[in-house]
Amino acid sequence: MVSQSALKAFLVQITALGKLHYICIKYKNMKKIIITGALALAAATVGTFNGAQQAQGEEKVFAQRNNQVVRFFAQENGRFVRVNPRNNRLRANRRNLGRAAQFTARVLSNNLVAFRSNLTNRYVSSENGRRAMRANRNRIGSQERFRVENARRAISGFRGRALTVRGNNNRFVSSEGGRRAMRCNRRSAGISELFNEFNQRPGGFAR
Repeated sequence: MVSQSALKAFLVQITALGKLHYICIKYKNMKKIIITGALALAAATVGTFNGAQQAQGEEKVFAQRNNQVVRFFAQENGRFVRVNPRNNRLRANRRNLGRAAQFTARVLSNNLVAFRSNLTNRYVSSENGRRAMRANRNRIGSQERFRVENARRAISGFRGRALTVRGNNNRFVSSEGGRRAMRCNRRSAGISELFNEFNQRPGGFAR
């Protein structure tokens, strides 16, 4: 029979990223079966945490938003995503809301979403990541389908849930910090690839 104080030596410290930092074993001459069991329990805990994170990211974020107007707020620079009326390019540099920053969501099969600009009345295209994203497509093709997911990292100072958007090329949409037109060409999501959805209601940010 192992004492409670002995079992406490196998405490597992897990960070918010779900990584196992260390397992502290202070007691000597403990049976191998106890050590093996503690390690197995720790591995199962980490696996459960990572599984929950994966499930959270892949949930149907926009499932109830079909034909509703949505607005996106870039976390890197605090500006809204808008369509440039001169060349139809998307850029995250708008200080206030207007038609240029409004998009109508069209929920598709397989958890995919298309976005139609309320300014141009055309669908947003990823351009397969080869050039700047534009809202100039008359119909929905492969490049006009996006996957919106809850971000797996939290950024302090912003209300509401953080989102990432991926295109048909499985690359993340980047705000480019508002310095230039947006592109869908990032292999991983950093601060430039995090967005918030903004609603015109008290509180503003979707939760």
